[in-house]
Amino acid sequence: MAFSIDAIRKTIKEKNNITPTTTFGELVKHKAEMIGDKVFLTFVRDFDKNIDEKYTYKDMHLKSNRLANGLLKLGMNRGEGIALYQINSPEFLFVTFSSNKIGCYIVLVNTGMKGDGLQYILDHSDSKALILHWTLIENYLKIKEQLPNIKLVIADTNEAPSDYELTDGILSLQDVMEEASEDDVNVEIRPGDKSTLMYTSGTTGLPKAITSFHGGLIGNSLVERILYTFMLVQPGDTLFTCLPLFHGNAMGLTTMPAYYREVPLILSKRFSASRFWDICRKYEVTEFNLLGSMPQFLLKQPKRPNDGENKVTRVLSAACPKELVRAFEERFKLMIIEGYGAVDGGGFSLSTRGDPKAPV
Repeated sequence: MAFSIDAIRKTIKEKNNITPTTTFGELVKHKAEMIGDKVFLTFVRDFDKNIDEKYTYKDMHLKSNRLANGLLKLGMNRGEGIALYQINSPEFLFVTFSSNKIGCYIVLVNTGMKGDGLQYILDHSDSKALILHWTLIENYLKIKEQLPNIKLVIADTNEAPSDYELTDGILSLQDVMEEASEDDVNVEIRPGDKSTLMYTSGTTGLPKAITSFHGGLIGNSLVERILYTFMLVQPGDTLFTCLPLFHGNAMGLTTMPAYYREVPLILSKRFSASRFWDICRKYEVTEFNLLGSMPQFLLKQPKRPNDGENKVTRVLSAACPKELVRAFEERFKLMIIEGYGAVDGGGFSLSTRGDPKAPV
């Protein structure tokens, strides 16, 4: 099947009213106006208890407006850093959307970091604010005195016990949002302003900050939608990720492409081999990403008569062991598309794009 990149780019620009000066906030507002009632995000808060939450494109706009206004009221300014130390949740996305609306840059922090590693990233990134999940507060308090640049700490207290009390000096994310306005913010944002810092794992030394810029957010709305056209994503698809949002894969290859492509996103807190296919069936998932040992864990689950009874047609995989590819495809009745790339790879990637004749 032939694709014209120029034609795809032209269609995307026209549909989203994109110009050379369009900001991410303007794009979010445009989607809220054009497809506001369409559900973008379904968050599986507790699968066993049948608890989930749905957020439309309008919800994403207004909730991020609330947080954006709240952050401005608390003294955050364009060009300042907000460290995000948070589990998978809608609140994670409210923070990233709002920071981009006010010209701040987000520092994505691995929730497994603690001690010296956590202190290094928070200090090196020159973060002024820290937004974290309430279960991670203790990790922050242990290094608080080593973080002179952190002036504002906000905790997501969703799911905290009813009698839970925040440490003095830490604000509630829910209170900040509830007390703020839904009005649009008016902050001048330049394409060269920093948008995101994502740190490497540090295997060759101290972690290094991979920097993205605000101008790239709009570029990504074109590039990622083109990428997903090549990767066969179409209207009617539903994407799913259980990978951590602080990682490049979950944000860059599932969440934001789903947003730009205007297809539903299913998000869960974490990977669960025993619940994985039940989630896919319930929410009629058609595509997800595999990383690391995920295929091994899924294949090791006891076989069920309904293993192949799902709507998943394509799986984007990175380095799935050769001997597992065919076994996975045959058992779950789908196609694996192998791809290789890197967050710091400058946008270069390789993929089989589902060619059955391509070597695995």
